[in-house]
Amino acid sequence: MKALLLSLASLAYLVPQAMAQAPQMPADCIAIAAQIQTEIHVRFVHTKGSPSTLVTDPDLNSESGAQSITMQCPPWASGLNPLPYSYVVTIWAEGSNPSTEFYELTGRTGSILTTEKPSMLNEASRHCFQKALKSEFRFSAVLTPKATVRCQYDPDVRPPNISIWRRSASDVED
Repeated sequence: MKALLLSLASLAYLVPQAMAQAPQMPADCIAIAAQIQTEIHVRFVHTKGSPSTLVTDPDLNSESGAQSITMQCPPWASGLNPLPYSYVVTIWAEGSNPSTEFYELTGRTGSILTTEKPSMLNEASRHCFQKALKSEFRFSAVLTPKATVRCQYDPDVRPPNISIWRRSASDVED
């Protein structure tokens, strides 16, 4: 009950801010972002130029092992359901070598969006990075029963990142 009250309090904080800047942002996405804020202890703000993207406040504590977390939720026409991959959470690592904390954060955050077990997402993220390191394009995907995990790992270009969304029947591993 306490968690529900905290989630509702976070939603009350996030909804006016998000809705004022992006009235077309889906309410269920805002609810997921509010839950991430509450459980992961971050604060989302809108990115400039993209009304469907939330990013964690730049003051995100680096103890989490992440540089930032983004949540993308494109608006959908009334009456249409979004595709499984339309709500995406992406976690950007701090530095070029992802820490244990980063993988744990990835598991917890992805679990809120997909309902997959955090430990399964943590392990899928590690496996995804190992595959990406061996890949010509430094890109890989790993599937779990409920989630698709995609990662990019090219330390010469950008920090490593993991994107997670609800798995679709048509998703494939790379």
